[in-house]
Amino acid sequence: MDGVWRNFGKDGKVFSYRTLSPEEIKEVVGLFGESIQSRLKNRLEGVDGRDVKDMEQLLHPGAEIMPPLSDSEDLECRQVKDYQAPLDKKAR
Repeated sequence: MDGVWRNFGKDGKVFSYRTLSPEEIKEVVGLFGESIQSRLKNRLEGVDGRDVKDMEQLLHPGAEIMPPLSDSEDLECRQVKDYQAPLDKKAR
């Protein structure tokens, strides 16, 4: 995980993103259920999304960053309390 909030289209392509500060990462992690929070906290400790400058990484993240594909984990991940990250970049 790299601290970048990405919005993916149905085709799996990034259509927008926002690089998150450590404070914003903590805020976003707090929106998820407890089981996901503990996993995210461990994986995101010390991460600053603003360090990600490579356009290839921003628009074409590796498989470890892509959203989960299993139905149960996907459903749990979608239960974020109506949070929408403000967008600061549009994918080109």
